[in-house]
Amino acid sequence: MILTWILLGAIVISLGIIVFVIVKKVPQLKSLDVATISREKERATKDKILVDRIKRKTKKGQEVMLKGLVPTWAKFSDSFKGFYNKLQDLEKKYKREEVKQVISDAPEFKKKIDHLLDEAAESYKKEDFEDAEKKYIEIISLAPQEKKAYKGLGDLYMKKKEYKQALETYKFVLKLDLKGTEEIVKEEGGQEIRTFSNSVELADDHVDLGEVSMALERYMNAIDYFKKAVQLEPNNPRNLDLLIDASISAGNKVLAMEALNALKRINPENQKLTDYQERIREMKEVKNSSGMNYLW
Repeated sequence: MILTWILLGAIVISLGIIVFVIVKKVPQLKSLDVATISREKERATKDKILVDRIKRKTKKGQEVMLKGLVPTWAKFSDSFKGFYNKLQDLEKKYKREEVKQVISDAPEFKKKIDHLLDEAAESYKKEDFEDAEKKYIEIISLAPQEKKAYKGLGDLYMKKKEYKQALETYKFVLKLDLKGTEEIVKEEGGQEIRTFSNSVELADDHVDLGEVSMALERYMNAIDYFKKAVQLEPNNPRNLDLLIDASISAGNKVLAMEALNALKRINPENQKLTDYQERIREMKEVKNSSGMNYLW
């Protein structure tokens, strides 16, 4: 009985140490803020991804530790050491970043980043998601503005059905693309058209966000994203396909029909037209809150 109380006391003290370490370390990590794009915000995104990764990796260990309040010091000691080591690894990573002086435009640096991207993509294809995630995070730690790493990480989270993580990462990709774009004004048929220098990339970003929203069953959000993709790339059948699906899922018959008519105009040979027509015909609900044309 006395031994049990001694071991329980040791456990309580060790838990106190864990809390102290967390309180000391975690406030140093910044959370993701996609309101603006700057060097600090990019670092905040990287920090958030690293912290979330540690939380996921240590969650099971914490559950085991909390359930294992029994006089078995060896098991608890292993859990504690594993958790503490992860915090130490994170701290070392931050220290390495602070002292690292790398010229991002040096050929050697770009070669290293490209090599890591290839390795991450290969791990992703093999469904070694843990290794792919580590590679992408390593790239982000070296080059916080490397969009391909964020995009790969977002695709990885999407594949693993970690939709909230995917949504957060894709939003940051969009911010990076918005940072590097410029508006272009041109005339077609006597009408002023406003577009962007990287409209294709921006459309892809909105498609990614729309697909995550669909997975989360946030259909109205998905519609907004797909509508923006259509506005950026009006002649891309993919964008209209996705908008039709989202409109049907949301019960918006008016928008679904309008998108279908647009798809018929630009891609009359589309194999899905008949299926879409039938699905829309079977819809009962009509939602048109604005009373205005949806796409243009």
